[in-house]
Formats: sequence, structure tokens, C-alpha cells
Amino acid sequence: YWEKNRPQDVGVIQNRLYSKSQKFILGIMGGYHISDPFLTITSQTLQLTYHIDETWGVGLKGTMFNTSGSQALKTLRDGGKDANTVDPKWTAALGVDTSLLYGKLSLLGSNIIYYDMHLLSSLGSLKTENNTSFAGEVGLGQRFFITKNMSFRTDYRLLIYRETVIEKVITAKLKQEVGRRM
Repeated sequence: YWEKNRPQDVGVIQNRLYSKSQKFILGIMGGYHISDPFLTITSQTLQLTYHIDETWGVGLKGTMFNTSGSQALKTLRDGGKDANTVDPKWTAALGVDTSLLYGKLSLLGSNIIYYDMHLLSSLGSLKTENNTSFAGEVGLGQRFFITKNMSFRTDYRLLIYRETVIEKVITAKLKQEVGRRM
């Protein structure tokens, strides 16, 4: 089937079963964050991405964070101590996805699983309980296609932002800025 004189004109994977090209993809995602040992942080994200072609997509995303004290914070407080924590509230960003790999896997020789591996990055802002700052994100993930209209996606993302720490523990310094951190 390969064209002998012009192999560059023939794509490696022909007739993709699951195409993203020139389509909008709506993603509803949940996550768990490991950024602060004293906080348990979960998130819900809504993302809308337009795929220009099979490789590149651009999109908007918004995330709401839910925070609570972790077991480490509870243990610290049970010992009569406390910590200055900073709760993230939300983030909004514009991002780019690039699909590096698309392929098929065989599951025990009886089923075929279609997958897509991607890199992602985004720029936007993040609101904490104390300030709003510029935020950047990079990540790596995989999408497993279930039907032509649904997939399961798993990502590992690194969200980078600057937060202002306000004193919550020492009475004489309450509500004063005690530092900034990434």
C-alpha cells in the first residue's frame, strides 16, 4: 500500500477510528493535588478545546479548588501547634495540547484499546484566599477512547504560581504578610 516514490505523502496511521481534527472537545475533570502537606486539595475542571488538526489543540479551562486540613495539620494542631496555610480558590487559563502518539493496544488479544498521548501547557491566573497571581501549567497525559464521543483521560500536571502567606497563628502578627512562595 505504501507509495514507493512519495512515502512522505502517506500517514503512518490510516483511517483513524477516533479523530480530533477540527472538533471541539468538552472535558469535565477532577483532580487531587499534592502541593501542600497541610492541605487536602481536590479540584473540578471544565475545559473546552478546539483541535486544529490531529496534533494541535487550543482551549480554555477553569478550575475550582476544594480545600480542607490534612491529617498532618490535624496532628500538628493536636500537638498544640498550627501552620499558615494558603487555600487556592480557582484558576482560569488558555492552553495548548499537542498529541505526540496515537495508537492501538491489544488487551489480552481480545480487545483493541485506542489511545492518544499528549503534552499540555497553559497560561492564566490563579486566585488564592490572599491574592491573585499569574499561573503556568505543564503536563503529560493519555486519553483512552471509549466511543467516538467519549474518552477517559488521565494527566499529570505541574501548576506553578506565586502565593502570598498571611499570618494566621501568631496573635501579634495576625493578618500581616509573612512571605511569598512559589
